[in-house]
Formats: sequence, structure tokens, C-alpha cells
Amino acid sequence: MTSMLMLSAMLAAAPVGPGAEADWVAFLDHDDGSTSYYDRAGVQRDGQIVRVWVRWDRSSESEPPFEEGRILDELDCSAGTVRILRFGAYRGDGTELARRDSPLESAAVIENTPGGALSEILCPAQPAASGK
Repeated sequence: MTSMLMLSAMLAAAPVGPGAEADWVAFLDHDDGSTSYYDRAGVQRDGQIVRVWVRWDRSSESEPPFEEGRILDELDCSAGTVRILRFGAYRGDGTELARRDSPLESAAVIENTPGGALSEILCPAQPAASGK
């Protein structure tokens, strides 16, 4: 029991996201000057379900609420949905500002959003829905 509590505490303290082996590829430039990257080396597929880590670099913004976000997204290519499984927000020095380790609800994939751009790359046969 004690070892399970220690493991839970260690996992809660660990930074959100993949390790040094990540292969970050830019996939979306946002209107605010920030850029989103996905970890090409860490893409996991299970049938039509794709899980991928995303890094949102906001360091070029003048006063961002955080400088880097790390997000574990899950795409359901057959349903045309995306959901965030985990995320963390960090200052430039690596200090954690916010964290969520429980999944959010699935949402429809919409063009010109991070989920839509990832869907186009990782689910090429499944076009994103129009956001209008």
C-alpha cells in the first residue's frame, strides 16, 4: 500500500509530456504568434484511435498566460472527434502553473484548430468538419 502511495505521488510530481526522445514537428502557426508541435516519434495508434503529445509554444507572445503547454490528445479518426487526455501549462523556466490529469469530453474536430490540423496529418482519410 505504501509503495502505491509513493508511486502515485511520484507520478503526480512528474512533468506532463514525453521525454527527451520526442521528435517535435511544427503543425500549426496560431494567429497570436504561437506555434503547436506534435511528437512524431510518440504517435500511438490503436485502430482508428490515435494518441499524440502536443507542445504549444507561446514564448514569442508579449505576455502569455503560460509559455508552454503540453497536451496529450486523443483523436478518434472514425468518429471525427478529439479530446484532451492530459495537459500541463509551464513558465519558461519549467515551473508548472496548471495541470489536469483527467480526460475532458470529446469534441468534434473542426478545421483550422489544433485538433483539425492533427486530424489532417494523422487521419488523412477523415476530413475535419467545417467550423462555420
